[in-house]
Amino acid sequence: MQKITIKRYCEKQSYKLPAAFDHQTALSVLVEQLQQINLVKDISAIGHRVVHGGEHYSQPTLITIEVEQSISQLAKLAPLHNPAHLIVIKACYKAVSRYSAT
Repeated sequence: MQKITIKRYCEKQSYKLPAAFDHQTALSVLVEQLQQINLVKDISAIGHRVVHGGEHYSQPTLITIEVEQSISQLAKLAPLHNPAHLIVIKACYKAVSRYSAT
């Protein structure tokens, strides 16, 4: 069984993931649970550690469409990592933006 575990104030709560899931599904489950315990409103930023930013990104950088495109172009330097990072970056944006107006 695949699951997501949220640890808050030394308490752990696990949530089962569907048998077939992808990054978007896992993040949606996580964000839904954070919404239920009233924590989504407290998210002010999500950090991503991208494996390879080439010579362009050696410090924290706000991810824009241009930065996403650059990370995609740099995928040849980290073909197993950068494409997966982009999937998660987009999934996070999609999952959290559903709640940004609430």
